[in-house]
Amino acid sequence: GWFTAKNLGRPANTLSQEAAQFVSADGHYMFFMRCENRSENGWDRGGCDLFMAYTEDSTWSVPQSFGATINSPAYEGMPCLSADNRELYFVSDREGGYGGLDIWVSHFEDGLWQLPRNLGPEINTAGDETAPYLHIDNNTLYFASNGHVGLGGSDLFFSRRTGDTTWSKAKNMGYPINTTADEISICVTIDGKEAYISSDRDSVMG
Repeated sequence: GWFTAKNLGRPANTLSQEAAQFVSADGHYMFFMRCENRSENGWDRGGCDLFMAYTEDSTWSVPQSFGATINSPAYEGMPCLSADNRELYFVSDREGGYGGLDIWVSHFEDGLWQLPRNLGPEINTAGDETAPYLHIDNNTLYFASNGHVGLGGSDLFFSRRTGDTTWSKAKNMGYPINTTADEISICVTIDGKEAYISSDRDSVMG
């Protein structure tokens, strides 16, 4: 079984909305989405932005915004960090996408996160692509979409890396993982033998 969930508390949590946290494979970095952000100049932060906190043991630092290189007045959320801490995948509806929410990636080079790049039409559609999860193999990307052909609503898909910046065409994970209900996120264990998914099928808790 599982222990009862505990609130992470401050400084990660505030009166704003924090969600979609992701802890790096080494356990030192936490990335998450904070919403209800506003900036005085009105352009360098949006309603939902990406933040990062650090820990050496069990105490998290005060989270810092990624700033205008990654965050924008558009939506940025649902971060996922590669196991080698070199690639940051996230969701945004910024200009330059294919419509709706798209998955983007930023690479860590020369000590800085670089300008994000859209993952392209093999992954993104005119619909919404959300909840990216890069497996520890660094070659398999899982995500949710309501734009690709599916079983109804939002389904879970995966794609394989074919090059440094290219991915195979997204493939539906099929039944029984996907149903006519909404499947909206997935996390796969290191050995690839189990997956935890979020779905509103047969929900008894609401």
